[in-house]
Amino acid sequence: MMALVDLKQVTKVYGSGHTAVTALHPTDFTLSSGEFATVIGPSGSGKTTLLTIMGSLQQPTSGQVLINGEDTTNYSEHQRTDLRFNTFGFMLQGSNLIPFLTVKDQLALVDRFNHHKQHAMSMDSLFTMLGITDLARSYPAELSGGERQRVAIARALYNDPPIILADEPTASLDTSRALQVTELLATIAHKMNRGVVMITHDTRLLDTVDTVYEMRDGVLKKLDASGVQKIRAAAV
Repeated sequence: MMALVDLKQVTKVYGSGHTAVTALHPTDFTLSSGEFATVIGPSGSGKTTLLTIMGSLQQPTSGQVLINGEDTTNYSEHQRTDLRFNTFGFMLQGSNLIPFLTVKDQLALVDRFNHHKQHAMSMDSLFTMLGITDLARSYPAELSGGERQRVAIARALYNDPPIILADEPTASLDTSRALQVTELLATIAHKMNRGVVMITHDTRLLDTVDTVYEMRDGVLKKLDASGVQKIRAAAV
């Protein structure tokens, strides 16, 4: 089975010479359909750099980024824009909703930029699945943190992307709401056969995911069961 995302010896260096900072050391990473992966680690460890390279928001310094088996490393900006719009659903910190648009209009805006693509799920179906039907005419300021995150998930899914990239989607939520969001992402991965990558520093959420990676000082390591257990124990 072809990987949705395949990073091969990807690096990211900011600056040059004596001022050069290596944010990402040579990194390999693979994500398959139906997989929910998480990358944990402290702030400043390189997690968001990894996610933005994965989502074609910035280019690596070296290495290859393969999306659906195609090397995107040397894509033009037009190709990158098309890739971001049609292949990825982004969930950023704080939900990143447009404050002057209602919940319904947040998704309708997607249709304004893509008149021809058929949606796998209608807006109403997404709202029902996420329990936000009654919020369709509400503005972001009228929603709770958990409600805003569910709207962000709906928007990320509406264009039917095969890959969901979530950067600290539970950072502002209490434990109960955080678990609800991660369980929903797991459902999306497993039942809708999407690939989901969640960046977090929250070890409370590890029971929900399939694959756990740890990032420290720009070095990515895949953890086995014993490694995950050590991470949990250290956080207690």
